[in-house]
Amino acid sequence: MSSSIILIIDDDACILEITKAILVDAGHEVHTSTNSIEANRYIFCPTPPSLIIIDYMMPLASGDNKINLLKANAATKDIPIILMSGRSESELLSIILKTGADAYLTKPFTKQKLTEVVSTTLRNAAVSASPLATQ
Repeated sequence: MSSSIILIIDDDACILEITKAILVDAGHEVHTSTNSIEANRYIFCPTPPSLIIIDYMMPLASGDNKINLLKANAATKDIPIILMSGRSESELLSIILKTGADAYLTKPFTKQKLTEVVSTTLRNAAVSASPLATQ
């Protein structure tokens, strides 16, 4: 898989560090942010992220609110988003249906699960962006 730019948004420094290390080891360029407002500097830049991983419970603007804003914005609506949380799988499924997030990741997660969800989400985004997908 080619390198992707991934933005991780989480207020837990430990989660940011671990997640970043795993994804860098997998060959990705990774940016991190401790809140969804500050993350805008990585989102609205000349080279936006290929994927955003965002925690559900965030200060200033919660993950679900940020996802709603990104999916409503023409410039960011096609960036795939993984919602990450310690909430139950059924709660996360409900939240992603409401927000339009592309996938979810429950905390705690394993290295394998993280890389699996990221790879699948990036692959699905590439397939749906393909000219063949619109034919």
